[in-house]
Amino acid sequence: IPSSPTERSTVLELIRRSCAISHSLNQPYTIITVDQAIYALAKQIVWDRPEDFKSVVLRLGSFHVAYNFLGVIGKRFRHAGLEQLMVESAIVGPSAVGAVLDARQYN
Repeated sequence: IPSSPTERSTVLELIRRSCAISHSLNQPYTIITVDQAIYALAKQIVWDRPEDFKSVVLRLGSFHVAYNFLGVIGKRFRHAGLEQLMVESAIVGPSAVGAVLDARQYN
């Protein structure tokens, strides 16, 4: 699809084509895995058209699941010593530990 992946029309076309492929393969469900920005848009489209897309299962990509999970862990345990543990274990440097626990640093 030769257009921006974050445009509503592009995501709608992605969902339609994916459904057509699943249908042609006699699959009862269409499972679509996307990144976080596209997931939000795709979810809105599926919610707006529940009868058209009742067999669509949207999944957030594993990178974004892990990324969000890291942010939750950082928020919950930052002041319980996790920051010091990560630095002293040489998992991450002292200048980057804040960004890692805020889920802003993932390289």
